Amino acid sequence: ETYLTQENLQPIGLLVEQANTPVDLNMSNGLPVFSITDTHAQQLTNGNQPIGGNFAVEIFYDSTTGYEVRQLVSAVLLEGNWSREIDPATGAQLFVEIDPANYPTKETIETYLTQENLQPIGLLVEQPGTPNSGGGEGNASVQFTDLNASKVGEYLTAQDSALRSVVNMLDRVAELKAFSNDIFASEADKANYNTEFGDLQSLLFQMSEESFLDISLFDQNTSSTFESGGKKLVFDFGQDGFIISSLEIRQLPLRSALSFEIDGSLAVQNSTAPWSDSNIGGDNDSIDPGTYSLAVNNGLSLSLGSISQEAISQAMENVGQLLALNANFAGSYSFIEEIGTVPELVASNTLNAEAFLQTQDNLLSSAGNFISRIAELKSFSNDILKSEEDIASYNLEFSTAQSFLFEISQARFHQTDFFDKNGTSSFESRGLDLSLPVGEDQTSLSTVEVKQSALLSALTFVLDESGNVFTSTSKWDDNNTDGNNDILNAGTYSLAVNNGTKLMLGSISQELLTLAMDNIGTLRQVNAANIGLLPDNNPDTDPGTDPGTDPGTDPGTDPGTDPGTEEGIPVFSLTDAQASNMTDGVLVIGGDYGVEIFYDPTTSYEVRQLVPAVFSDGNWSRQVDLYGNPVEATALSTTLFPTTTDVDNFLATQALTPSGFIIENHEPTDPGTNPGTDPGTGGGDYNQTDPGTGE
Repeated sequence: ETYLTQENLQPIGLLVEQANTPVDLNMSNGLPVFSITDTHAQQLTNGNQPIGGNFAVEIFYDSTTGYEVRQLVSAVLLEGNWSREIDPATGAQLFVEIDPANYPTKETIETYLTQENLQPIGLLVEQPGTPNSGGGEGNASVQFTDLNASKVGEYLTAQDSALRSVVNMLDRVAELKAFSNDIFASEADKANYNTEFGDLQSLLFQMSEESFLDISLFDQNTSSTFESGGKKLVFDFGQDGFIISSLEIRQLPLRSALSFEIDGSLAVQNSTAPWSDSNIGGDNDSIDPGTYSLAVNNGLSLSLGSISQEAISQAMENVGQLLALNANFAGSYSFIEEIGTVPELVASNTLNAEAFLQTQDNLLSSAGNFISRIAELKSFSNDILKSEEDIASYNLEFSTAQSFLFEISQARFHQTDFFDKNGTSSFESRGLDLSLPVGEDQTSLSTVEVKQSALLSALTFVLDESGNVFTSTSKWDDNNTDGNNDILNAGTYSLAVNNGTKLMLGSISQELLTLAMDNIGTLRQVNAANIGLLPDNNPDTDPGTDPGTDPGTDPGTDPGTDPGTEEGIPVFSLTDAQASNMTDGVLVIGGDYGVEIFYDPTTSYEVRQLVPAVFSDGNWSRQVDLYGNPVEATALSTTLFPTTTDVDNFLATQALTPSGFIIENHEPTDPGTNPGTDPGTGGGDYNQTDPGTGE
């Protein structure tokens, strides 16, 4: 550049090369068919398919093995339609596995096909019910297209409803057991109780076979244990345009949850054996050692005398855990919907670059919300009054949050990654360099240099022997050795986990979470600076002469820091110190909070509190947890902030102004007829300057 400048050489034009058209293996309309060479076939299959030809790419989830299947299916064109090629000698379909080492995901296959400039020459469309090569009994093979995004939510709702029906049945079993123990119950009464108990056992088995759109709600594999958590179902949301492209849920092990073992001392524990309803010895009036199930198909029905209240309680506890898992999946699904879809590409390079950076910032904000939620879970887990079941529930949500932090790091803007998805760059580097094209004049195209943000490295930390925490200076690592316990151990840990060990709340410190929030804040600052590099998209608007409202004379439009304005609940970006000061140390981590003040008619007191806020789709709203419930607000210090005026004064001294407002669907108050405090005279408790003339 220096030499060209010295020689006063300027470009006489631009050589613009056409990039290969990206391949999208969207299989919602059929399997894409490609014409590939011998070399392509050998590279895709590690030499197992030496000869090229016409092949469809098929990807589906096989719930029998628990793995995603990726394969090339030999395709033939018959009467204008593509179909699977059949071996005439055996009648079997012809297919070969795609090399899992070099092509472990759909995205890696798409990348290879794009590099080779291969485009589909047609679609292999099958009639509903046509078996694929990964078939088996029932719904052993669940293709990603069987449930789209909206149907997954309905599947989880159906699963939750079925589990709640099971709870009601178990409640009735417990009642029947209590009735049968009544010394005043006659033999005829006890016989009736046992008859109803037998019917309930049959219903419990029938419930375990419930399905939604021919996909079982519960694990049908009789060898699955309760501890296994059931069979995985992984759904591809990328085909519906969602930023978070996949969701893993489970066909829950209901039958195993209803099975138990009685040992020699008559203690009850979950069964570790394959499910069976043989219930040998379970039809008498004594409790004997053995393995039993409350879900009975063709086996022996249990009698009320052969089970204990402890066994019923164990089954109830197990089903409660399955409900918690279902709620966790539903929360994950809600989060995917909240993150939303990838913005569509438009004809403007600058607008596309802006969409990339704004979406990147939204994802970083979501990561920050997860960290804030983890900090709350950490605080809850330190409460000595919490039960083991409570702690287990907090750790379950923490585990899901770790998975989602990794999923966020894998998000893509069409064919471009938002983040350093492999975590190879250090946090100090802020990420990988990326050039985004801007400008619309083809003769003077330019680029801005931005970052594929180092989110994974920002969430990776080193804990030393003294308990001090530092951001790791090396690449991302989710091994998390010694992180799955309840004590702090020296080592390297990451809050974003893919295939590594999930951390427990006891193995992390609040200091680590504070540092994580600081790191995400730093990446958002880099993002904001990058947005500032973009050229003005509205050059026709003169900001110096734009006829707008004169803020010096406009009565009542100065929101200032008054949380009582009609715009909604004002949101402020608070530091750790500010959040702590405002709540007497209850909040230790800053972030985006709405200042909410309202009159509680139940207590006759004014409520002043900080509401965790999240910015999504251009609007501020209350932050919700993984189950869709609003995150609990934190009361402001009544000592430091006894009135709204004190809150105003503090925010003003801290030079804090609203980032926006949480607008909720309440019945709007008519400011012209509201018989409340006259804001023009400063009456009542507020004694404020008239906001209409106070300029």
